[in-house]
Amino acid sequence: MNGNNPLPRGGRYTAARKATRYLALTTLLTCGIAIGQPAYVIDSLWIGVNSEPDGTGTTLQIIHTGAEVDVESINDGQAKIETAEGIVGWVDASYLAKDRPLAEQFKTITVELEEKDKALSRALDRLNQLESLLQPDLDRQTPAKKWLRWTGLGLGATAVGFFAGIAWRNRGLRKKFGGLLP
Repeated sequence: MNGNNPLPRGGRYTAARKATRYLALTTLLTCGIAIGQPAYVIDSLWIGVNSEPDGTGTTLQIIHTGAEVDVESINDGQAKIETAEGIVGWVDASYLAKDRPLAEQFKTITVELEEKDKALSRALDRLNQLESLLQPDLDRQTPAKKWLRWTGLGLGATAVGFFAGIAWRNRGLRKKFGGLLP
């Protein structure tokens, strides 16, 4: 037996080490992380960036879900990364994913949706203003003017229905995931 390791050299120790390396390689291939491309911290967690692999050494920084890091190398399931602040250290590669976490993507989409709702509201207000200006002409009820009025109303109603549908879907997603999403 080795003084630092309770497992004997060869035999089970070698098989366990090979299995660990195989598992780490399989995990990396499954996640699709490419060296030199951005990766994101997964789930709702905080992880320490360590000065040495395998969680040894000092903790240089704590990063949280959605933090973008650059992967410099991956060895034995440990990823050498650089944080947005320029800190270089090691984390367990299984905490990294090629894509941003869904909760982070959902937050971005929600903000975009709110901006589009405001733009739609402004457009509908402007449409109402224009319609009120055109009302005397529309009262003459020529076929072209009727068509214009109903087309404008139809487009406005379609837009309102579309964004209401998105809001309804998002509310359902929040309910489905137990309120974990914003």
